[in-house]
Amino acid sequence: MTLLAILGGLLFPGLGHAIAGRGRWAIAIAILVPLVWLTVFVATPWVFFVSFGLRVVAAIHGGWCVRGAAKPEWLAQLPLVVLVIGVVLFSTTRLVLQAGNTPTSSMYPTLVIGDHLFIDTVTPNLRPMERGEIITFTFPCDHAHEYVKRVIAVAGDTVEVRCGVVWVNGTAVPTTRVAGPCTYYDRERGTWRSHDCSRYHEVLNGHAYDVFGGAVGDVRDFPSAMRPVPPSCHAQDDFVAQTEQRSGSFVTTNADAKPCEPQVHYVVPADSYFVMGDNRSNSNDSRYWGVVPKSLLLGRVLSIWMSDGYGGQDWSRVGRVD
Repeated sequence: MTLLAILGGLLFPGLGHAIAGRGRWAIAIAILVPLVWLTVFVATPWVFFVSFGLRVVAAIHGGWCVRGAAKPEWLAQLPLVVLVIGVVLFSTTRLVLQAGNTPTSSMYPTLVIGDHLFIDTVTPNLRPMERGEIITFTFPCDHAHEYVKRVIAVAGDTVEVRCGVVWVNGTAVPTTRVAGPCTYYDRERGTWRSHDCSRYHEVLNGHAYDVFGGAVGDVRDFPSAMRPVPPSCHAQDDFVAQTEQRSGSFVTTNADAKPCEPQVHYVVPADSYFVMGDNRSNSNDSRYWGVVPKSLLLGRVLSIWMSDGYGGQDWSRVGRVD
């Protein structure tokens, strides 16, 4: 009986106390444990582990209470109430906070392969995402896949990338070279390989983060004078378009500009986001397949709660992301 009460308490916090007739304890624990977990929205992801620890301690204490109770009530009203509270709070938590992971190197150095993420699914329903935020979304060209990228421009903005510098609405995003060597590991054909890189620090809309890439003459400059067609799924031969994308448009601003000067910018269409990976020279993003329709937005990345990539577990990566 004690073991069964402990297992039940792990699934439904406070259940053991309810069976033992400890009403105040049961209700308090049933509500407190999920609420501690939800503080991950505003606090460090370490509270997830604190919440799990509380769940374990409460379950063991609940089992001890059942063992010492004169007459445990397994089918009484109080255990049923705790079960209902547990189901409701668990369902609510799953709706507003989901987990994801980073499968590719396109968001290095902010997100690395093996990072496990907490994703806020409430914010997209309350307000539009802002420039600089990291989002997850259904890939417009293939709805079987989900991507994670950084929002660079929103509907009505103009965006251009020249020699590694991003221009939004005619203003260069502040970019500073980070001194020192730069190397990252990518998973290719089942093995890890090292890549040299250049590291830069950007500040966009109050969000400060580092990016890889940015060399003069980078083939990832955008828009390309060699390909004047606005990017979209329909322009990609490798994809079968499954999207309601709007194509956007190009506007020439300076036909005589030098290679690293603004010359042609892209206008982001309505209800859309222009996204890029932080690993600028190794990211398949809006520069190629176009914008992300608002309808395909899944959530905003809050934090990394675990990382098991190259070299094994790296607990130093646990924390909120910008």
